[in-house]
Amino acid sequence: AEVKRQGYCHLPGFLQRDAVAELLREVKSLEGTCGFRSHEAHNVFLETGREANSAEMLRGKEFSSSKVLIAMDDMSPQSPLLAVYRWDPLRQFLQDVFSLPQLHHSADPLGGAYYNIFDSDFRDTLGWHFDRSNFSMNLILQTSEGGHFQYVPDSKTTISHMRTWAEAEQHIEGRIETPELYSGSLYLFAGSRSLHRVSPVTAGQRVNAIFTYVEEQGATLNEYTLRTFFGRLGPRS
Repeated sequence: AEVKRQGYCHLPGFLQRDAVAELLREVKSLEGTCGFRSHEAHNVFLETGREANSAEMLRGKEFSSSKVLIAMDDMSPQSPLLAVYRWDPLRQFLQDVFSLPQLHHSADPLGGAYYNIFDSDFRDTLGWHFDRSNFSMNLILQTSEGGHFQYVPDSKTTISHMRTWAEAEQHIEGRIETPELYSGSLYLFAGSRSLHRVSPVTAGQRVNAIFTYVEEQGATLNEYTLRTFFGRLGPRS
Protein backbone atom coordinates (compact mmCIF):
# COMPACT_ATOMS: atom_id res chain seq x y z
CA ALA A 1 0.00 0.00 0.00
CA GLU A 2 2.83 2.40 0.82
CA VAL A 3 4.49 1.81 -2.56
CA LYS A 4 1.23 2.36 -4.44
CA ARG A 5 0.52 5.55 -2.53
CA GLN A 6 4.01 7.10 -2.35
CA GLY A 7 6.00 5.09 -4.89
CA TYR A 8 8.47 4.33 -2.10
CA CYS A 9 8.81 1.75 0.66
CA HIS A 10 11.50 1.10 3.28
CA LEU A 11 11.90 -2.45 4.63
CA PRO A 12 14.20 -2.09 7.68
CA GLY A 13 16.54 -4.84 8.80
CA PHE A 14 16.18 -6.95 5.67
CA LEU A 15 19.73 -8.23 6.25
CA GLN A 16 21.37 -8.73 9.61
CA ARG A 17 24.68 -7.06 10.42
CA ASP A 18 26.85 -10.14 9.79
CA ALA A 19 25.24 -10.67 6.37
CA VAL A 20 25.90 -7.04 5.45
CA ALA A 21 29.54 -7.44 6.53
CA GLU A 22 29.87 -10.51 4.30
CA LEU A 23 28.57 -8.59 1.29
CA LEU A 24 30.92 -5.68 1.98
CA ARG A 25 33.84 -8.11 2.10
CA GLU A 26 32.82 -9.32 -1.34
CA VAL A 27 32.69 -5.72 -2.60
CA LYS A 28 36.19 -4.99 -1.28
CA SER A 29 37.58 -8.17 -2.84
CA LEU A 30 36.24 -7.24 -6.29
CA GLU A 31 36.37 -3.43 -6.38
CA GLY A 32 40.03 -3.05 -7.34
CA THR A 33 40.12 -5.66 -10.09
CA CYS A 34 36.58 -5.73 -11.45
CA GLY A 35 34.99 -2.37 -10.67
CA PHE A 36 34.12 -0.19 -13.67
CA ARG A 37 34.00 3.58 -13.18
CA SER A 38 31.00 4.93 -15.04
CA HIS A 39 30.38 8.55 -16.07
CA GLU A 40 27.21 9.75 -17.74
CA ALA A 41 25.82 13.14 -18.76
CA HIS A 42 22.03 13.12 -19.11
CA ASN A 43 18.85 15.14 -18.69
CA VAL A 44 15.99 14.32 -16.32
CA PHE A 45 14.58 11.80 -18.83
CA LEU A 46 17.97 10.04 -19.10
CA GLU A 47 18.41 11.31 -22.62
CA THR A 48 21.98 12.04 -23.68
CA GLY A 49 23.02 14.92 -25.92
CA ARG A 50 21.31 18.28 -25.91
CA GLU A 51 20.68 18.35 -29.66
CA ALA A 52 18.81 21.60 -30.33
CA ASN A 53 17.82 22.14 -26.72
CA SER A 54 19.49 24.99 -24.85
CA ALA A 55 20.76 24.53 -21.31
CA GLU A 56 17.80 26.55 -20.02
CA MET A 57 15.23 24.19 -21.51
CA LEU A 58 14.09 21.20 -19.47
CA ARG A 59 15.44 18.65 -21.95
CA GLY A 60 18.63 20.67 -22.37
CA LYS A 61 19.54 20.81 -18.70
CA GLU A 62 22.47 18.42 -18.22
CA PHE A 63 23.24 16.47 -15.06
CA SER A 64 26.26 14.31 -14.31
CA SER A 65 26.25 10.89 -12.72
CA SER A 66 29.24 8.80 -11.68
CA LYS A 67 29.93 5.66 -9.67
CA VAL A 68 31.79 2.35 -9.75
CA LEU A 69 29.85 -0.79 -10.65
CA ILE A 70 30.66 -4.46 -10.06
CA ALA A 71 28.83 -6.67 -12.54
CA MET A 72 27.09 -9.92 -11.71
CA ASP A 73 29.39 -12.06 -13.85
CA ASP A 74 32.41 -10.94 -11.78
CA MET A 75 30.91 -12.52 -8.67
CA SER A 76 31.52 -16.16 -7.85
CA PRO A 77 28.66 -18.66 -8.30
CA GLN A 78 28.62 -18.86 -4.49
CA SER A 79 28.28 -15.10 -4.09
CA PRO A 80 26.12 -14.24 -1.06
CA LEU A 81 24.55 -11.39 -3.04
CA LEU A 82 23.44 -13.77 -5.78
CA ALA A 83 21.99 -16.10 -3.16
CA VAL A 84 19.76 -13.24 -1.99
CA TYR A 85 18.87 -12.20 -5.54
CA ARG A 86 17.91 -15.73 -6.59
CA TRP A 87 15.77 -16.32 -3.49
CA ASP A 88 12.41 -16.65 -5.23
CA PRO A 89 10.20 -15.36 -2.37
CA LEU A 90 11.91 -11.98 -2.88
CA ARG A 91 10.91 -11.94 -6.56
CA GLN A 92 7.38 -13.00 -5.65
CA PHE A 93 7.19 -10.29 -2.99
CA LEU A 94 8.12 -7.58 -5.50
CA GLN A 95 5.59 -8.93 -7.98
CA ASP A 96 2.86 -8.79 -5.34
CA VAL A 97 3.81 -5.32 -4.07
CA PHE A 98 3.62 -3.78 -7.54
CA SER A 99 0.58 -5.90 -8.55
CA LEU A 100 2.33 -7.29 -11.63
CA PRO A 101 0.87 -10.17 -13.63
CA GLN A 102 4.35 -11.68 -13.98
CA LEU A 103 7.90 -10.89 -12.94
CA HIS A 104 11.17 -12.65 -13.74
CA HIS A 105 14.82 -12.51 -12.81
CA SER A 106 16.76 -10.59 -15.44
CA ALA A 107 18.42 -12.74 -18.09
CA ASP A 108 21.31 -10.27 -18.33
CA PRO A 109 24.59 -11.86 -17.20
CA LEU A 110 26.05 -8.49 -16.13
CA GLY A 111 23.11 -6.49 -14.82
CA GLY A 112 20.90 -9.00 -13.01
CA ALA A 113 22.35 -8.08 -9.63
CA TYR A 114 25.25 -5.68 -9.16
CA TYR A 115 27.03 -3.44 -6.67
CA ASN A 116 27.22 0.37 -6.83
CA ILE A 117 30.03 2.25 -5.08
CA PHE A 118 29.84 6.04 -4.68
CA ASP A 119 33.19 7.44 -3.58
CA SER A 120 33.83 10.80 -1.92
CA ASP A 121 37.22 11.07 -3.67
CA PHE A 122 35.26 11.61 -6.90
CA ARG A 123 32.19 13.28 -5.32
CA ASP A 124 30.15 10.55 -6.97
CA THR A 125 26.49 11.34 -7.47
CA LEU A 126 23.39 10.51 -9.48
CA GLY A 127 21.92 13.61 -11.09
CA TRP A 128 18.20 14.34 -11.09
CA HIS A 129 16.28 11.93 -13.32
CA PHE A 130 13.27 9.68 -13.84
CA ASP A 131 13.96 5.97 -14.26
CA ARG A 132 12.97 4.19 -17.45
CA SER A 133 11.99 1.08 -15.48
CA ASN A 134 8.81 1.25 -13.43
CA PHE A 135 10.32 -0.11 -10.21
CA SER A 136 13.63 -0.85 -8.52
CA MET A 137 14.88 -2.82 -5.54
CA ASN A 138 17.84 -1.28 -3.72
CA LEU A 139 19.76 -2.88 -0.85
CA ILE A 140 21.79 -0.37 1.18
CA LEU A 141 25.02 -1.84 2.56
CA GLN A 142 27.03 1.21 3.68
CA THR A 143 26.09 4.84 4.11
CA SER A 144 28.32 7.90 3.79
CA GLU A 145 28.37 11.62 4.40
CA GLY A 146 26.37 13.06 1.57
CA GLY A 147 25.01 10.43 -0.81
CA HIS A 148 21.45 11.19 0.25
CA PHE A 149 18.61 9.66 -1.70
CA GLN A 150 16.15 12.42 -2.56
CA TYR A 151 12.92 12.24 -4.50
CA VAL A 152 9.87 14.29 -5.43
CA PRO A 153 6.79 12.05 -5.17
CA ASP A 154 4.67 11.58 -8.29
CA SER A 155 6.26 14.48 -10.15
CA LYS A 156 6.58 12.94 -13.64
CA THR A 157 3.30 14.17 -15.14
CA THR A 158 3.70 17.75 -13.91
CA ILE A 159 7.38 18.15 -14.80
CA SER A 160 6.93 16.54 -18.24
CA HIS A 161 4.69 19.46 -19.24
CA MET A 162 7.21 22.12 -18.24
CA ARG A 163 9.46 23.85 -20.76
CA THR A 164 12.39 24.94 -18.60
CA TRP A 165 14.44 23.52 -15.76
CA ALA A 166 13.80 26.72 -13.81
CA GLU A 167 10.10 25.85 -13.75
CA ALA A 168 10.91 22.35 -12.54
CA GLU A 169 13.22 23.71 -9.82
CA GLN A 170 10.47 26.02 -8.61
CA HIS A 171 8.01 23.12 -8.58
CA ILE A 172 10.20 20.75 -6.56
CA GLU A 173 11.16 23.35 -3.95
CA GLY A 174 9.62 22.28 -0.66
CA ARG A 175 8.49 18.94 -2.12
CA ILE A 176 11.78 17.01 -1.89
CA GLU A 177 11.73 13.97 0.38
CA THR A 178 15.05 12.83 1.90
CA PRO A 179 14.47 9.52 3.70
CA GLU A 180 17.07 8.21 6.11
CA LEU A 181 19.11 5.31 4.73
CA TYR A 182 20.09 2.37 6.92
CA SER A 183 22.64 -0.35 6.30
CA GLY A 184 20.89 -3.67 5.74
CA SER A 185 17.59 -2.11 4.70
CA LEU A 186 15.79 -2.84 1.45
CA TYR A 187 14.16 0.00 -0.46
CA LEU A 188 11.47 -0.34 -3.14
CA PHE A 189 10.98 2.62 -5.45
CA ALA A 190 8.78 3.42 -8.43
CA GLY A 191 11.43 5.57 -10.10
CA SER A 192 9.55 6.28 -13.32
CA ARG A 193 6.94 8.24 -11.33
CA SER A 194 9.17 10.47 -9.24
CA LEU A 195 12.12 12.73 -9.99
CA HIS A 196 15.05 11.58 -7.85
CA ARG A 197 18.79 11.77 -7.31
CA VAL A 198 21.68 10.73 -5.05
CA SER A 199 23.43 13.84 -3.73
CA PRO A 200 27.24 14.01 -4.02
CA VAL A 201 29.14 11.84 -1.54
CA THR A 202 31.34 14.12 0.56
CA ALA A 203 33.09 11.63 2.89
CA GLY A 204 33.52 7.87 2.80
CA GLN A 205 31.86 5.43 0.42
CA ARG A 206 28.20 4.75 -0.18
CA VAL A 207 27.68 1.10 -1.18
CA ASN A 208 24.46 -0.49 -2.35
CA ALA A 209 23.28 -3.43 -4.42
CA ILE A 210 20.63 -3.40 -7.13
CA PHE A 211 18.39 -6.37 -7.93
CA THR A 212 16.97 -6.35 -11.45
CA TYR A 213 13.67 -8.05 -12.20
CA VAL A 214 11.83 -7.78 -15.51
CA GLU A 215 8.23 -8.15 -16.63
CA GLU A 216 9.24 -9.72 -19.94
CA GLN A 217 10.95 -13.07 -19.52
CA GLY A 218 14.40 -13.19 -21.13
CA ALA A 219 14.84 -9.38 -21.20
CA THR A 220 18.41 -8.07 -21.12
CA LEU A 221 20.09 -4.65 -21.04
CA ASN A 222 20.63 -2.73 -24.26
CA GLU A 223 24.06 -1.99 -25.73
CA TYR A 224 24.16 1.63 -24.55
CA THR A 225 23.40 0.66 -20.94
CA LEU A 226 25.99 -2.12 -20.93
CA ARG A 227 28.71 0.15 -22.32
CA THR A 228 27.84 3.03 -19.98
CA PHE A 229 27.60 1.07 -16.74
CA PHE A 230 29.84 -1.94 -17.26
CA GLY A 231 32.19 -0.91 -20.06
CA ARG A 232 31.55 -4.07 -22.08
CA LEU A 233 28.78 -5.88 -23.93
CA GLY A 234 28.99 -9.32 -22.37
CA PRO A 235 30.75 -11.61 -19.91
CA ARG A 236 34.53 -11.54 -19.72
CA SER A 237 36.15 -14.14 -21.99
